[in-house]
Amino acid sequence: MAWIQQDDLTQNIQGADGNATVEELTELGLTVDTVETTTCTVCHNPHGQGKGSGEPNTATVRISSSTPMLPAGFKAVGVGRGALCMTCHNSRNGARNDVATTTADDRVPHTAAQADVLMGQNAYFVKVGERGAHSFIADTCTTCHNVLTAPPEDLSYNLAGTNHTFAADMEVCSQCHGAFDGGTEPLMAERSLSWWRKGWRN
Repeated sequence: MAWIQQDDLTQNIQGADGNATVEELTELGLTVDTVETTTCTVCHNPHGQGKGSGEPNTATVRISSSTPMLPAGFKAVGVGRGALCMTCHNSRNGARNDVATTTADDRVPHTAAQADVLMGQNAYFVKVGERGAHSFIADTCTTCHNVLTAPPEDLSYNLAGTNHTFAADMEVCSQCHGAFDGGTEPLMAERSLSWWRKGWRN
C-alpha cells in the first residue's frame, strides 16, 4: 500500500481543482499496484465471514482487541473490533506530545486522527495515554458507528446487519448523553476547560 507524502495532505488528495485526476494521484506515487480499493475484504476475511445479520453478530474483522504499533507511535490495547478502525484512523506521524517534542519531519498529522484522540495520544497539555471515556465502550468505534446505528434502508435487506456507511446517528449519542441543546454547550465547554486547566497545573 502506498503512503502519500503528507505536506498538505488534503490538498494533495483533492488535486488542483478539488477532484484529483489520475495523473495527479500518479504523481503522488499512487498506482494500481500500490493502492488497494476499500472493499469488504480490507476489513473482513472472506474465508471467515461469520454471521452479520441477526443476533449474535459473529462477523469477523481482520484485527480485533488490540492494534500493533501504529504509525502514530502507540498501540491501542483492549479496544475490541475498533482496533481495525484505528489501524488507519491515526495521525501516522510518530509520537508527538509534551514528552516527545522532537520528530523526524514537520509533516502535518494524517487528517483522520480519531485513534489518537480516543486513546489520549499525540496531544499537548494532555497526560500521555489518558484514554477518553469512549475508548472503554465495548468494541469502541464499531459499537456506535456500525452496530447501534441502523443501516440505511436502500443498503440493507430488512434493515438487517450493521451500518456500513459508518455515519453514527445522533440518536445513538443521546442514549448515553441525553438530549443536546444550545444550553448544554457552555456546560460541555466549561467541563473541557476544567480538565485542561487541571492537566496544565499537573
